[in-house]
Amino acid sequence: MDMVINIKERTMVKPAKETPKDPIWLSNLDLMTTSVHITNIYLYRNNNGDAKFFDTELLKHALAKVLVPFYPLAGRLRYDNGGRLEINCNSEGVLFMVAETESVMDDLVGCAPTVELLKLTPFIDRSAGVSSFPLLAAQKSRNSSSHVDLVVNEDNNTKLLRAQAHIWNHIFNFINSMSLKCAVELGIPDIINNHGKPMTISQLTLALPINKNKFQCLYRLMRLLTHSGFFALEKAKIEGEEEEEGYVITEASKLLLKDNPMSVTPFLLLVLNPVLTKSFDVLNTWFQNDDSTPFVTTNGMAIWDYCSHEPKLAQSFNEAMASDARLVTSVLIKKCKGVFEGVDSLVDVGGGTGTVAKSIATTFPQIQCSVLDLPHVVAGLQGEKNLNFIAGDMFVEVPTAQWILHDWSDENSIKILKKCKEAITRSEKKIGKVIVIDMIIENEKDEIDDESYETQLFMDMALMTLFSGQERNEKELSKLFKDAGNNNGDAKFFDTELLKHALAKVLVPFYPLAGRLRYDNGGRLEINCNSEGVLFMVAETDSVMDDLVGCALTVELLKLTPFIDRSVGVSSFPLLAAQVSLY
Repeated sequence: MDMVINIKERTMVKPAKETPKDPIWLSNLDLMTTSVHITNIYLYRNNNGDAKFFDTELLKHALAKVLVPFYPLAGRLRYDNGGRLEINCNSEGVLFMVAETESVMDDLVGCAPTVELLKLTPFIDRSAGVSSFPLLAAQKSRNSSSHVDLVVNEDNNTKLLRAQAHIWNHIFNFINSMSLKCAVELGIPDIINNHGKPMTISQLTLALPINKNKFQCLYRLMRLLTHSGFFALEKAKIEGEEEEEGYVITEASKLLLKDNPMSVTPFLLLVLNPVLTKSFDVLNTWFQNDDSTPFVTTNGMAIWDYCSHEPKLAQSFNEAMASDARLVTSVLIKKCKGVFEGVDSLVDVGGGTGTVAKSIATTFPQIQCSVLDLPHVVAGLQGEKNLNFIAGDMFVEVPTAQWILHDWSDENSIKILKKCKEAITRSEKKIGKVIVIDMIIENEKDEIDDESYETQLFMDMALMTLFSGQERNEKELSKLFKDAGNNNGDAKFFDTELLKHALAKVLVPFYPLAGRLRYDNGGRLEINCNSEGVLFMVAETDSVMDDLVGCALTVELLKLTPFIDRSVGVSSFPLLAAQVSLY
């Protein structure tokens, strides 16, 4: 098909009314895509012979009215002072063209895109730069004999661009991590925090040990990290100068401050250490070989062996685990104190430099805490009061119980649990508990937000790549316990915190059970729905299931029921009481 196009009119259509002139920033998604026009071609047949079918003046008039609410389309692109692309809402208008062609509908319907077909699109000269061409262009091409109008509208093809942006965001995702690492290594969070008020880009440049000629590059780094939520912009008042925006820290960047006890900076620097990140570059090779992990493919040895030969990485690893443990333990001690009820000795298996054990030993002075880890990890560490360090191998012997499962395969995790069980059964009381503090991958995505779920999946991939370990869901954890010989293997079998949480939810519809009895003014007994609660008790016993099943009700057996003091009167005792007795 040899198409001939004759241009009859070329004009700029501007908004019908005055519109706002403030510039508009393009979104980061827009910045990720190439600044090009997307072409759409629409074919319409004038079957009824309407004299005003696609009337040119009517189309321009309608377009001018539409451009009032959609005024940015009548503007032009430009770069702001910081080098960011934005829309200059100057109402210069959109390009509208009228053309004629001898081609008919049958030549065009269903044909594949070709260079000839592009003649139906308006030609836009982009040679003078992004500020020179319109954001929207339309061409009306008409065959007068067949009454066919071919309208071309250059607008966003939303699906295509979203798909491209989705892929590009994942391709460039590492830039976020590396930019954050750069900011931490330069000390930017601490410098902004110590400034005590919004810090302008000029002030930040002067405060940093950087080449001052790279002022503009620093702005671009901060722009990305601000968009990612690590910093925020607020108005900064500088005496004698015009007010401008300055950077302040956010809740996220507070966790990157050096003097914050909960700082995750050591963990960030470890995970983004080139020794670890290059393992992800060989995932494809690893899937095709017999190595246990991509780390082994890259370094020729497991990460634990590598750390034993590289003290610098070992120190970074220990600092990272300690920083992570401080944050987790602070939550654990506040929210899960009941876990440690009845415990008089505890072993943190694979406990590193003892951050978790130290916190527990301080909070619960009645518990004798021990840290078990490899000799090179605990070398030189000194115990104190109710805390001591033990050099050993958790696969050989555990000296009487805590946690470290996600770093290991199912096979090795089962070995660790069996050693913990042996340690418990060797004790004089022959009772104890294994406390596992691990991330749980939720079985249902709608139980948590997308960001948390993605974090779980990221962590699981990191464990696969570096340690041959994995994050697990409840079902997978239960199977580990079962395979290690732990009764039915249910990881949360009569978990006291879970029971209390479930009981609290049940009491909402059955709220009278949380009340108390009382006599009304007429002496009639009623329930006072005062939500004082039900009694929940946890106890331990040396008796086993076989001693109890099928036996007659005796005074001894009543010891398994909660004692309720009724001596003060009907209003004093709960209407419901439950006791969990653990072996």
